[in-house]
Amino acid sequence: MSAYLYTFIDFVAAHRHWAYALVFLVAFSESLPVIGAVIPGSTAIIGISALVPSGAVDLIPLLLAAIAGAIVGDGFAFWLGYRYREQIVRMWPFSRHPEIIAKGTAFFDRHGAKSVLLARFTPPVRPFVPLVAGILHMRMLRFYVANVLSALAWAPAHVLPGVLVGASLALAGAVAGRLAVLLVLLVGALWAALLLARLGLRWGLPRLDTELNRLWRWIISHETAPSRLLRAYLDPARSEFKTLLLLTSVLVVAAALFVGILETVVTASPSVAMDVAVYHFFQGLRTSWGDRILVGVTELGDAAVTMPVGAAILFWLVWRRAWHAAAYWLGAIALAVAFTIAFKLVLQVPRPADLYAGVNEFSFPSGHTIVSATVYGFFALLVAREVGPRWRAVLTGGTALLVTAIALSRLYLGAHWLSDVVGGIAFALAWVALLGIAYLRHRPPRLGAGALLGVAGLALSLAGTYHVLRAHPADLQRYAAHEDIRIVGAADWRPSAWQSLPARRIDLEGEAEEPLTLQWAGQPQILMKELQAAGWRESTPWTLQSLLLWLAPSADPLVLPVLPRLHDGRAPVLVLVRANPSGNGHDGRLALRLWASDVALQDGMAAPRPVWVGAIIEERLRRPLGLMTLTTARPGANGPRDILAAALDRSDRVHRALLAPDRTWDGQVILASDSGLAAGQGSKP
Repeated sequence: MSAYLYTFIDFVAAHRHWAYALVFLVAFSESLPVIGAVIPGSTAIIGISALVPSGAVDLIPLLLAAIAGAIVGDGFAFWLGYRYREQIVRMWPFSRHPEIIAKGTAFFDRHGAKSVLLARFTPPVRPFVPLVAGILHMRMLRFYVANVLSALAWAPAHVLPGVLVGASLALAGAVAGRLAVLLVLLVGALWAALLLARLGLRWGLPRLDTELNRLWRWIISHETAPSRLLRAYLDPARSEFKTLLLLTSVLVVAAALFVGILETVVTASPSVAMDVAVYHFFQGLRTSWGDRILVGVTELGDAAVTMPVGAAILFWLVWRRAWHAAAYWLGAIALAVAFTIAFKLVLQVPRPADLYAGVNEFSFPSGHTIVSATVYGFFALLVAREVGPRWRAVLTGGTALLVTAIALSRLYLGAHWLSDVVGGIAFALAWVALLGIAYLRHRPPRLGAGALLGVAGLALSLAGTYHVLRAHPADLQRYAAHEDIRIVGAADWRPSAWQSLPARRIDLEGEAEEPLTLQWAGQPQILMKELQAAGWRESTPWTLQSLLLWLAPSADPLVLPVLPRLHDGRAPVLVLVRANPSGNGHDGRLALRLWASDVALQDGMAAPRPVWVGAIIEERLRRPLGLMTLTTARPGANGPRDILAAALDRSDRVHRALLAPDRTWDGQVILASDSGLAAGQGSKP
């Protein structure tokens, strides 16, 4: 069988266009009664998938072929059982081996509808359970839901390991044992997490009920203002008890989060650096297709959409004479808009970019986030109390997904800072929770959830489609990516302008990390060529194969890829490594990362020359338990910087005044360029 399998894989490698059809047929045949028990379909799919890293076949079509084959195969077996029930049982080999059907039936009886999903990953019964499901006349909708979901999980579980094997064939002998140990550790960690979750459900929920009952006994036994207030809406006998308790928790947490963010914005705390880093991070993700999609998403939060949706819901509530709900609905939207305008006018936080005029030119808090979260969130609260648990979960999840997408679109398009969006979500959650508590306390009548959902969905579809079609071209121009570059004179760089750039790398949380000991004016490619002549080399790119290098014994430090680090939200444009001349070449290396800055130098009539900032560190390698390789950045920036300076022909050193004594860095920074801008203006290294 192995010889035939290898011949089969060789055929696929030589006939690329047949690969997807073969994977479809193999996945299809694995689901067929009797045939699926003897065909090594999983092994064949893994073998074909191993050709993906070489480019012989493509990953996505391979996955789609495996998914389609699995769905069609199970569907065909189900149809056979559904159509020929008793005839199937009397046919060979089932007539000679009735235990086959018996085992499939026992499996089906034990697991019910889940048996279709579980059987996909249980080889002994997989070819027979879909047939048995058809014989027992399982409901067709339930079968195909389980069939499709199991295929979506089964195909990646077979294709992706094959891809990993193909990417690591050269390293398989060196890392197999270590990889096995790591997989055991991973499975153990997952098992422990599952055990803790089960313990939490088994012991945590009963304890929570006990504490809630204790709280209720305290409430009814005390005659104080807080106890009377809690007694008004935290009665366990009420059907809304759990909802009110949940809303109370959301109100407390969201209000505390909003107050904390408001404090950081008012006091201009160091978290503002996190805003800038996250802004640059999202701007680095910009693509033309991403812009088109997320501009459309952000338009669903525009007033041209949320106001018609709000008006349609208000009209429905008034038509139904639900005056109580209509008053809350109108107040929710009106006060959310009023609060947003008031905060903007009082704080007057500028946006990352000039996008609007008037009160909307200010950034905090995000009006898009507050209004959309209030409209869609309070609507979900009105409807959720009248639908079953499943629809309630779908409604809540859909609302959260829509509001989150709108919030992320504001960050991606550079319309708001992170604090604006998170503060807006926190405020909206607190506001909706407060309104929900007040609204549900009065035991409001039913509103007709189905019709109300239809009205809101129709309004959102019509208003959203019309607004996106009308405003999309102009909004693409409005939200076009732009970069704020400060132009300074080349003659001012050495005397003062270099000090306007940050002294240390700023991570995504706004924290200051290792010193930035290099400023380079010009093209990074020229810097790379100059350093390559001095023994530096480009870092190995991150791939599946290079990832496995971290598991190889005695890996060459210069071959291991360098861990990515962001500066001010930006990814490095250049990463170089070289052996550390002062240490053991097998245990360490020097790593240089270069990032873009917001400064460019103007020298006469020539085009502005961008300035890049870099950090060079010494990394030491550790191999815990001989299972993997880890890198640790050693403290001390002076030695690595001096090695870098010796490799640059045209460079100066300047000294940055440090706010506090630092044993790891003396404050010196290298200034260098691709045409000698800095030469002769400072101390030569």
